[in-house]
Amino acid sequence: MWIDLIVEYLAGFSFGLFIFQSLFMKRMMGGTYWENVKMSFMPEFISMNAMMAGMAPVMSLLMMGRDMRAMDPVELIFWGVMSLGVMVGFTTAYPFNVWMVKKKIKHGLMTERADGSQHGKGHKRRSHEQSGHKGHSDSGMSHDGHQMSSDATTPQLAALAGVTSFLLVSGMVLPGFSVNLGLSARDVDASIMPPGMINAFDLPGDAMKDMAAVKPRQVTYRAPPDAKGDQTLEPRIENGVKVFDIEVSEFHSMPVSRA
Repeated sequence: MWIDLIVEYLAGFSFGLFIFQSLFMKRMMGGTYWENVKMSFMPEFISMNAMMAGMAPVMSLLMMGRDMRAMDPVELIFWGVMSLGVMVGFTTAYPFNVWMVKKKIKHGLMTERADGSQHGKGHKRRSHEQSGHKGHSDSGMSHDGHQMSSDATTPQLAALAGVTSFLLVSGMVLPGFSVNLGLSARDVDASIMPPGMINAFDLPGDAMKDMAAVKPRQVTYRAPPDAKGDQTLEPRIENGVKVFDIEVSEFHSMPVSRA
């Protein structure tokens, strides 16, 4: 799990920096590709730190800690946990991004209005059609390739980078005190633990295999036509004590799996 978290961070950071910001936003940001990489590094670093600070513990605790089905991509709960993690990550990253847009470190959405004007958080520009010339945004950014000019100071950026880095490390490390982040699906033989079972931080893979339940799709049982479930078990009284008679039988799923 901890390898997954590191790979997700590096992949997300690299895509955001080298492709989405520096390449796809090149015309909006102005400058050359490598100038945009340099300019986008710090805001992308801060944003990604805050994003993963919220996303990592959600995935760790819900995947490894509560329901092992969330580790299997063919299970719907896997995508549910991933989506929840993204939403929490968005929430934690939102205030940092708002501040960076306000300080003109990042560009806003530049929303196109019906009257032809543009409006984004911290960015306003008269349209080219209305003004008759290439307009500049308040942030110093325009569609004619002018660079953005930041209002943030170096100490402010350093403080923000430090805070988000601390949150990121905490979000990745602290769940390891509750669940075992060193296990993979191979270590548990792709078994599905019963929902609600807590995976302790020192629980080995072999123990998880012993306690694991089979995958729901591998278990089938066809009840007889006269079978009735959810029946109240009536006790008999012996010397004033209720005694319940329970019969246990063994059956195998098709295909044969654990009994």
